Amino acid sequence: TVDIPRHLRLRTEVTGNLFTDYTIQTGRFKNVRLGAGVNYRGREVIGFRGSDTIRNPANASAAIDDPAVDAFTPVYRPSYYTTTAMFGYSRRLFDHPVRFDLRIENLLDEDVPLYYNTVMRPPGGDLSTPARVSTPNLFSYLTPRNVMFTMSVSF
Repeated sequence: TVDIPRHLRLRTEVTGNLFTDYTIQTGRFKNVRLGAGVNYRGREVIGFRGSDTIRNPANASAAIDDPAVDAFTPVYRPSYYTTTAMFGYSRRLFDHPVRFDLRIENLLDEDVPLYYNTVMRPPGGDLSTPARVSTPNLFSYLTPRNVMFTMSVSF
């Protein structure tokens, strides 16, 4: 069996979440709540370059193993982040606590493709070369900016 180095077994380098909110306690805007958050995902290993090839210098129509990479050379998906904003208001209505919330997720409308796999393709899309390189493939997108309004009543 092949012993994969620990730093390559960890698929995502780092993740982080931060969310904070504040409710105004006095004055004209009493019980108004403001919040903001960010979710960060570091770059992630989506494949390895052990099968990469280059054009054979001795025979232009053949490919040989790429000596610059090996089975432990990772292909990464770039890091990304999403943001959230929240606005809320609480009050008593008919002797029951009522809460109104407006939440906007993916506030900055990040829409980069999130690759999660690799495939072998010719470098630069040049089909005349026999060489192949690991290239990001198969992707999804983050959920586009979305807005949710909720109201809750406690009995």
